[in-house]
Amino acid sequence: MTCESCPDGLFLNQTSLSCAACPTNSRVLNPANTSSVLECACEDGYSNTSLECSLCRLASYKSALGNVTCTACPVNTNTTGVARVALTECLCALGFFLSASA
Repeated sequence: MTCESCPDGLFLNQTSLSCAACPTNSRVLNPANTSSVLECACEDGYSNTSLECSLCRLASYKSALGNVTCTACPVNTNTTGVARVALTECLCALGFFLSASA
């Protein structure tokens, strides 16, 4: 008899006792012995809402794997799209410029 864990990116579905993929735009933090969909974490640029990962909205970003909310860009900045992954993607809004003292 050989006991194995699910391969990287999969978790053990406790109902079917088979390996299953995490929801879209998520993966497991610790691939070894993951036994619940609750251990799936949202990718960079995605935030957890229930058991789904949603795009970070305009003017926000998320730079790490995890089930946390997206971070808002600083005041008077915005992003050029959704699902941004770094603070550096927050650009000055129209009519504003990056101060040399910043």
